[in-house]
Amino acid sequence: MKRLFLIYFLTLLMVFGRMRAQQLVLKTYDRSSGLASDYVLCMMQDRNGFIWFGTDRGISRYDGKMFTTYTAREGLPDNFITTMFQDKDGFLWFGTYEGGISRFDGKSFLSFSTRQGLTGNSIREITQDKFGRMYILTEAGLTVFYQNNYSSLHFKNNIIHMVMNEEEKISIYTPRFWYRIIPTNDKTILYQRLENKLLYGSTSVKGLSNALRNRFNADLCIGFSNNFQLVKFHNDTSFQTVRKYRKGNIAAIVDGLDSTLWCGTLADGIAEVDETNAVWYDTRHGLAQRRVEAMIRDYEGNIWISTFGSGVQKLSGSYVRSFKQPDGLPDNHV
Repeated sequence: MKRLFLIYFLTLLMVFGRMRAQQLVLKTYDRSSGLASDYVLCMMQDRNGFIWFGTDRGISRYDGKMFTTYTAREGLPDNFITTMFQDKDGFLWFGTYEGGISRFDGKSFLSFSTRQGLTGNSIREITQDKFGRMYILTEAGLTVFYQNNYSSLHFKNNIIHMVMNEEEKISIYTPRFWYRIIPTNDKTILYQRLENKLLYGSTSVKGLSNALRNRFNADLCIGFSNNFQLVKFHNDTSFQTVRKYRKGNIAAIVDGLDSTLWCGTLADGIAEVDETNAVWYDTRHGLAQRRVEAMIRDYEGNIWISTFGSGVQKLSGSYVRSFKQPDGLPDNHV
């Protein structure tokens, strides 16, 4: 009898081992953990390993044990944080919803707004080229900050995304056109406008890292309302769709360990993407909610997932699936 039970038990283990895991291993951080707010719009890990969270009630820095929060009391121009960036000199830049941008040196904040030359006070994205020029994308256009001088660029269509790839080439995307900015080591801003119908109706554009580009043979992930596509450049004027996946409204894209691709959406949770398929995970698999605002991978390989209302979650390592009697176990008491 014992021998028969052992054979049955080992058979179950082998069957379960071949089944794809379905439950994500997640740890949740929210206001009860010390986070400034459960509404998290952006995240970043700095060079020292600290993870920063931008919320609607200020910035929270996580050191692995506890959170430290910065708000208008500490010098922020606005508590609603929309984006963040660390420049080549180590300064942290925080974009706000209506207060402009603020630079943090570790002790104090120095803020800039339309009064100093920004095109607008609602900041969407921030990046920097190899010459140290800062590019600040606002709701009203693009501001370039270089050697304490501001220059502004206004485009015919609303900008949906700004991409800096690993070769430090900057591309600006609108629903109809895309613009390539050519960095120069002076005050001159050179750019060219290119048209491509593939961008029509797009809602987001994300550049792929070198590791992902090599694996998928693609340069961009372009999101639409009902699908997302991996796209490859052929030259400066043409794209080609490499693969198309169901579901859309992509809000975030990160590369996991072993050159895996993870996408977060505004309505359908997250997806692990390979060359042929996308496996979707939502609240049924452990996510706090289906709406994902941002995702990052930290230096240890964990993937952090931010939500707008349920804090943040850390996805660590592998997956887990629970098995009970309906799955074939003889009893739930093991």
